[in-house]
Amino acid sequence: MKNFLFIILIALCFSQVFSQESEREVLRGKVIDAVGLSVEKARIEIVSDSGATSLCQTDDEGKFACEVDFKEGFTLTVTARDFSVLRQTFNRLQDFSREMIFTLVLESVRETVQITANRIETRLSDTPASVVSLSAAEIETTAAPTIDDALRQVAGFSLFRRTGSRNANPTAQGVSLRGVGASGASRSLVLFDGVPLNDAFGGWVQWSRVPPITVERVEVLRGGAASLYGNNSLSGAVNILPKRTGENYTFSAEIFGGTQNTLSGSTFFFF
Repeated sequence: MKNFLFIILIALCFSQVFSQESEREVLRGKVIDAVGLSVEKARIEIVSDSGATSLCQTDDEGKFACEVDFKEGFTLTVTARDFSVLRQTFNRLQDFSREMIFTLVLESVRETVQITANRIETRLSDTPASVVSLSAAEIETTAAPTIDDALRQVAGFSLFRRTGSRNANPTAQGVSLRGVGASGASRSLVLFDGVPLNDAFGGWVQWSRVPPITVERVEVLRGGAASLYGNNSLSGAVNILPKRTGENYTFSAEIFGGTQNTLSGSTFFFF
């Protein structure tokens, strides 16, 4: 009798083990990006409500298969390089017979990108120089009628004359950064969309060629930049970036009054 009860007990234990193993089924899915391309080597983590964890990874086609206990709810987390983390919760009443699709979104850029310092796109934190950027909003809200006057708010930037380009003689429109080159012959290179604005003969800057309404952003590199931009940038460089538009033709105008011109207007077309 004792042997018979022992055999029944062993049989019940085996049946319970087999039943627990049979309860765990396979969840099949595919991980893609926003344009529908498969994401390979994405990490899949599934944590059930009871705390059981399953780990797997997507293959070259973005597909995966993980063991899951469908008799209780679980949370699925998908992580991949350069993508935001996807976390989704499922309950035990959902249908898991079909392959599920999970879409990942690219992680947003968290740092400001500058172009001036190394002549290539460089993060501001990786730039080994003193760089100041004036945005379009800062340029529009300033009371300065010209770009050179707007740049006076940058520490270390100064003009040869106290008057701006609207009144000063063109030969006196020199730029000084950190006190270097305080004369009409500027020792700072000024670029507009990559084209130097410095006069080839005297070195002064032709600020009148850059109306503020055409400027998207201004980057000021303070300090020696001759190794990158040549001998004209002994004290630094100023990079003026124009506004861009997706249309073939865009009209912009500015009307103002002053001591130099009673009334003037300017029209500009961008291609």
